[in-house]
Amino acid sequence: MTDHGAQVRQGQGGRSRRRQRNHDDAVLDLPARTTVPEHPLIPAVEPELIVTDEALADLLAHIYEKGVVAYDTEFIGELSYYPRFCVIQLATTDRLAVVDAMVDVDLTPVWRLLADASVCKIVHAGSQDLEPVVRFLDEPPANILDTQIAAGFCRLPYPVALSKLVSDLLDVKLGKGLTFTSWDERPLSAAHLHYAADDVRYLPALHAALLEKLETAGHLDWAKQECETLCEKSAYQFDPQVQTQRVRGSGGLTARQRAILVELVAWRDQGARDHDLPPRTFLKDEVLVELSRKPVKKLDQLDRVRGLPRPVIAGSGRQIIEATQRGREQELPKEAAPKHEALSDERPRDRFAVDSLWSAVQGYCQGQGVDPSLVANRRDIGRVYQSGSIVGTRMAESWRAELLGAWVDAFFKGAQPLHLRWAESDLRSNVG
Repeated sequence: MTDHGAQVRQGQGGRSRRRQRNHDDAVLDLPARTTVPEHPLIPAVEPELIVTDEALADLLAHIYEKGVVAYDTEFIGELSYYPRFCVIQLATTDRLAVVDAMVDVDLTPVWRLLADASVCKIVHAGSQDLEPVVRFLDEPPANILDTQIAAGFCRLPYPVALSKLVSDLLDVKLGKGLTFTSWDERPLSAAHLHYAADDVRYLPALHAALLEKLETAGHLDWAKQECETLCEKSAYQFDPQVQTQRVRGSGGLTARQRAILVELVAWRDQGARDHDLPPRTFLKDEVLVELSRKPVKKLDQLDRVRGLPRPVIAGSGRQIIEATQRGREQELPKEAAPKHEALSDERPRDRFAVDSLWSAVQGYCQGQGVDPSLVANRRDIGRVYQSGSIVGTRMAESWRAELLGAWVDAFFKGAQPLHLRWAESDLRSNVG
């Protein structure tokens, strides 16, 4: 199995070389910088490079005094089980800092800041950036406002890139980013520092602009509820049931095959941890699906599974067989086999009906000023169609139930019409 990890890392060479080229280009060819506009919430200062515990302590004291901070990270995630954090960016309306996460600086105070409810942390698509809090402190993040989530409640698309949000709300054109670069290379160039800083420089101003829009729309409480999902420990801990839902190509599996897949997903995660590789790099999703669809009972049958690396067979073949057997022997609840077990099994008329219901839900959400992607997806709507109820879907919980739950339930039963009209360049729905 050691050979498998080595082979995988060797195969990542092309991507590493691409990162290196991007890094070298940034060092040798400094792009034109974005002109920072005059704005009370946008710090126009040059970023500080933090490389000592003393400098970090001074910065954090300032942040605690302000009570609000913008936060982001740059990491490399394709080479290890946990992302390798290289740079941490922090900004208030007065100071802008880039913390070098690869020097001898104790980052524990940063993780404690993220877990401290007394300070509001502004992030953009921040779930991966927040994960270290749970890993290192065994505590959840607290008091998080994600601008990408907030935008979805303000007649803006979800998800939306930071550059597009800054352009739309602040009229600032950010330069080309350096996301895919060798952030672990040292020294960091002036270009790296500038672009890393820009990822947090504009977040306080975005935060204020979005809060105003949320309050006007009456969606502030809904946005806060959705951001609170980023403050749940379970969101950053491995759950085989949750991860199984994210396995590509698993939609057509039967209940028994899915039970096997759950066991195989748990096995893969442990193997990835042991070899410090991302799970999908350790073993591809399609191989797990194949193993679930055509369960293997004997070791000598594993050679026939397409895409299953020989080093994995040699090192973990027996564990694969055992995981498969556990899934085969698992007792299934009676409700595990509905009439139409998977959306991929839809008959043509069912597919048309689900598409029609999903279109109506999308129109209703757009009319309420909330991006449908935040509320539900077609799979959720398929479950409503199959079961005749919203029970068991996201639409029956929290703010989604308030926005959509009762309406879609009544609409599906033919008791609630939907009227659409175009007004003020927005699609608005009038229900009556």
